[in-house]
Amino acid sequence: MKAWLRLARVPFAFTAATDALAVGLLAHVALGSDATTTRWAAVLGAAVLVYAFGMMLNDWADRTEDALHAPDRPIPSGALRPTAVAVAILIVAAGALALGHLAGTLPAVGAALVLAALYDLGTKRSVIGGAAVLGLARAANAAQVPLAAALAGAVAPTALLAALAVGAYAAAITIHSAQAEVGVRYTLLVRTLVGLAFAGAAVLAWVAAGSFTLATMFASMLAFGVASSTAFGRTPRPGPIPKQVREMLGGLYVLAYVIASAALGANALWALGGLVAAWGMAIASQLVVRALRP
Repeated sequence: MKAWLRLARVPFAFTAATDALAVGLLAHVALGSDATTTRWAAVLGAAVLVYAFGMMLNDWADRTEDALHAPDRPIPSGALRPTAVAVAILIVAAGALALGHLAGTLPAVGAALVLAALYDLGTKRSVIGGAAVLGLARAANAAQVPLAAALAGAVAPTALLAALAVGAYAAAITIHSAQAEVGVRYTLLVRTLVGLAFAGAAVLAWVAAGSFTLATMFASMLAFGVASSTAFGRTPRPGPIPKQVREMLGGLYVLAYVIASAALGANALWALGGLVAAWGMAIASQLVVRALRP
């Protein structure tokens, strides 16, 4: 079981769910609509399965290369057989599509799966091109609710742009992760994408909320802090890149809070509770990473 959890990158799988939840909540605020518990469960489940699909396919596609450079990974170590992983990948993809159909978000889920497959099977060989494709995959996964609404004739531009902010941040993580392998530094690009993602998300949340509430105030302060610390060298910085990548992945929870602040209103309990939850999930992810290390 531990090998399967490592293969699917479970410590950060729920970042996909919080992305979709945050962008979906912003869309409902912008459109003045709501959704059932069943639909939310299907959206979040599909988001997690799309993430797992991308991670599992990535390791399956790289199994030969990993045998030389990362022999401790689940497939090259012998903990999991390639055939079993291939079958699991198909099952996970089918599950994501089924949940997307149930939620009425099938176009976004299908697009995210296709883009993730394109990244895993080829475009990742290009640092910038691969990051762009993976960023779009992440954005499509996050945009399930607003994209479904747009296809039905109800457009929420703020929510769609928020999904792109998630994609931009994911692209920054991808570029930073690849720097160690290619030996080329993209520091300015990474910092620019991170800053734009957080600052843009804060502005979009404020616009969607229609007023400067307690939650959007917290979110704006948080976004400014992240953007400014990034600009002044916090990320990326000298030191082990894998550790920084894990920190940035945890930052997806914080970005989700910034986006979701549009729906949290002026209630102090919701505003502070959401912030604590975001930080708590980021810390929990790091602890799970340590627990799953071989």
